[in-house]
Amino acid sequence: MKSKPFIDHLSYSATRSFMTSPLKFWKEYVIREEFKPNLTVFMGQCWHKGLEYFLLSGDTDLKKIEEFFNKGKVKLLERITGEELEEMNKDLDKELKALKENLLIYFALKIEWQSSGVVERKISMPSPVEGGLPITGVIDVVDVAGNPIDHKYVSRFTTDGPDKYLVQAWFNYYLVKELTGKYPGYFRISEFKKVPNRNKESQLKEIIVIYEAPWMKRIDQWYKEISEQILKQIHFLPNPFSFFDNADWLEYINS
Repeated sequence: MKSKPFIDHLSYSATRSFMTSPLKFWKEYVIREEFKPNLTVFMGQCWHKGLEYFLLSGDTDLKKIEEFFNKGKVKLLERITGEELEEMNKDLDKELKALKENLLIYFALKIEWQSSGVVERKISMPSPVEGGLPITGVIDVVDVAGNPIDHKYVSRFTTDGPDKYLVQAWFNYYLVKELTGKYPGYFRISEFKKVPNRNKESQLKEIIVIYEAPWMKRIDQWYKEISEQILKQIHFLPNPFSFFDNADWLEYINS
């Protein structure tokens, strides 16, 4: 009898985690160890939730997002003590104020695309390539033309071009096809900068990744290979390039 693999699907985040640190991947996606709360991740969740309310119903009332924030805040602070707790409370007060201001700015923007009504939809499907693991992911938004959009709430705009997002675009391509029955033409990354620009330029920056056969085929092959590598992995070690400054290494050698 063929044994069941220790992981039954991969997401974009999971593959990125494995490439960064196999040990981190093992903890997060295999044994699902609970991690210390992360303010950056939490604020990203709040940004997505605020946009979800707006895109689904046109709701610009910030009461719901404030309720969501306060519930998440309790969980975020549960495992923090001492001076760190005091500092985190101060940071959260500032973050909530900025979040509400930024959501109102976003609501007032003239966005060049329209939502299809598909917002924050989780999709799982068989592997799109032979020999790969099944894939899963959450689609932020699909526009009326059938193209996926990913929202990011950032401290600073990325200085990289579309190439940075090819793997994430690849996942969205197949997940949207599974959902809608049609292949998208492009992947839109929507970055909203938390802090206003000194030059008064827009806090919104959008990057477009056009789907093209050559790089899609290359990532098809990469996904097959990364799936095989993960399933054959015996020891999930920290990233050797972070030996001197990565907490995973300290935990590993002291355990």
